[in-house]
Amino acid sequence: GDTLLIDYPDHFFDLKKTVCQLSKISCRLAERGTPPVIISVSFGSALVIQLLRENSRLPVKGCVFISPMVAFKDIYLNDREATFFGRIAESILNNGESSREKIQQARKVFRRLLATGYSRAISEIAQPVVDEINKAVLHLKDSAIIQRLRAISEIENLCDRHTLTTAPTLIIWAEKEQEVIRQNSSNFKILSAQ
Repeated sequence: GDTLLIDYPDHFFDLKKTVCQLSKISCRLAERGTPPVIISVSFGSALVIQLLRENSRLPVKGCVFISPMVAFKDIYLNDREATFFGRIAESILNNGESSREKIQQARKVFRRLLATGYSRAISEIAQPVVDEINKAVLHLKDSAIIQRLRAISEIENLCDRHTLTTAPTLIIWAEKEQEVIRQNSSNFKILSAQ
């Protein structure tokens, strides 16, 4: 079937518009007789989970979450319960445009984590995706990074009593996921129990 790669503009980000676009695409594919299998990576998983929260009857054939980050609290809860990346992200959220140095540091850390996560399992199929993610990270405007972090900070944690989808779901964790996601994250625990 067809493969659609959803990317968002490099100069801004709007959570509601993005979720709405994802919903429309999913519904149009389903109308054609092919409900989508949605594959998401990292923060993209937060968008898909938000999509499923808002559209419980969304026609989806399946979901694949790769290193899913569901909410900002997965990386930062407070100064003692935060990953290295979470501390950088929190600083960016608090200081906005004046945190240019932290934004550059976040780009480097994210690209390093991406390279590490895929270095062992890389294939000819995955390499183009990794290349696109790297290119996007390099070209994102600082304001768009801040807007993405603000959007993620608005997304709520999962509730273990709420089913998001009945579609088959595959969750893939990287070998050293705890370097990105807090080990005590309630989202990590809920998804790991699936």
